[in-house]
Amino acid sequence: MATQWCHGCQVNHIPPLITSDGKLVTSTSGIKDILLEYFFPTVPTPIPPCHPDNPPTHAPWTFADITKEEISLNLAKKSNTSAPGLIGIGYKLLKWCHFTSPSHLTTLFCAAITLGHHPWHNTKVVPIPKLNKADYRIAKTYRPISLLECCGKLLKKIVAKCILLDANCY
Repeated sequence: MATQWCHGCQVNHIPPLITSDGKLVTSTSGIKDILLEYFFPTVPTPIPPCHPDNPPTHAPWTFADITKEEISLNLAKKSNTSAPGLIGIGYKLLKWCHFTSPSHLTTLFCAAITLGHHPWHNTKVVPIPKLNKADYRIAKTYRPISLLECCGKLLKKIVAKCILLDANCY
């Protein structure tokens, strides 16, 4: 089964995993708990909001409005087969939406920037087995990947380009 995963076949289950005390777990909820415990520790380290060596604050940076052309240019480079996030809206649907009415995505992205709110913050995390491992019953032989919403990935790409252009200029 692990070889099917490696060769591009989709497999909808994970083989039994071994717990830290050596027990074999076959139930879906048990496997979920093992992967959750391994990849997402329960007690995060607290970070204080202020540090004595913080630099002085600056005026907020203002972004130029996102244009229809920026969205078109970035959408043209995206694959229609990219895995969508929880909502299930892929790049093919976004391309169709932007072609049909370019003002909708432009207005949505400009509003997200103006309000300082990223509306696509949920993600779906999927465990993928690492290649050429001897024992796929151990949690560390998997790596988590996150399937982000395509709208959010597109907005992040546009904002990242704006930041890089500003960094080059200044």
